[in-house]
Amino acid sequence: MRELVQRFPARLFLERATCLNADFELHTVLCQDGNGRSREVAYCLARQGLPDLLIFMVASLVQSVPDIKLQVKVVTVGADAMGFEAVEEVLPCAKLQICRLQVLEALYRKACDLFLPKEGQIHNLLLNMSNANSPRVYSQYLNCLEDVAPLPFLQYFLECWHPHRSLWVECWAFEKNQECSFLDHFSAHRRKLLTVLTPPMALPACVQGLLDLQTLPVETAMLNVAPVTQLYHTTCLPDSSDLLAEELDLVPQVHYKLKDTSDGYLLEGSNCSFLVSQDLATCSCSIYGAHQLPCRHIFAARLWMGEPLFDPNLLPSSQGVLHDDAEGQGEG
Repeated sequence: MRELVQRFPARLFLERATCLNADFELHTVLCQDGNGRSREVAYCLARQGLPDLLIFMVASLVQSVPDIKLQVKVVTVGADAMGFEAVEEVLPCAKLQICRLQVLEALYRKACDLFLPKEGQIHNLLLNMSNANSPRVYSQYLNCLEDVAPLPFLQYFLECWHPHRSLWVECWAFEKNQECSFLDHFSAHRRKLLTVLTPPMALPACVQGLLDLQTLPVETAMLNVAPVTQLYHTTCLPDSSDLLAEELDLVPQVHYKLKDTSDGYLLEGSNCSFLVSQDLATCSCSIYGAHQLPCRHIFAARLWMGEPLFDPNLLPSSQGVLHDDAEGQGEG
């Protein structure tokens, strides 16, 4: 997990993942690896309602991996996070964001709880405010909201969300006009958690379950190979693309244990073992030896380390024009 955050520190995602029992809750820090997948880089088990938890998690992560302090570019948190201001002191180069869709969900719930008249109109105004492309447009919609929203809802909005508008409104976003992958990442993370955590559960069992998730077979089982297969189909000659498709299809069935050694990444099975080079480009297996093409073992090791499964540099020069064209497209 430490190696992952060192490799991919640019984007971090933090949120409460689940309540474990009456006393404890689990918070997770995710990164986004070279395949665009969410990966766990830290867990925080905390008593429910603990104050200053966000800054504690961020400070603990930086203390564990000091190199990332100036490398984190954006931190996205859930709408129930508190203590935003202190995060920028620990990560001075990072832009903090609150998941915009979660902010809207919180506002919609409040409107529903208050049984607001003109609820549909208020929803539309809130949506337009969140997507405002300039501070001026945001202010225009805010004026409209002040005209139609009852005082209790308006007070809630002005006290809880208006002061933090720079963290969730589109015009102040780190990357404008892009959907935040926060919800997709945490949705995938929760599905993974459900395989080992069934609240309520004792804390030792929870810790063991979290450790069980940090294995190569867990990561390979969740892989969708179709997009990668399609990229190789558009890049390689037909015979090579068919072989790569076969090897990719076998990746979710990989049950090897992976060890990082001085010679490379050793994948050990019950009856055999294979060594993938440190640069994740070659393998000791017969498939790679015969065709000089990435095999299931290379793909599995790259998946575990977070490196892209599609990489034109893994293909031999015999791929010719198709290889050159694909590299040019990738650079563009």
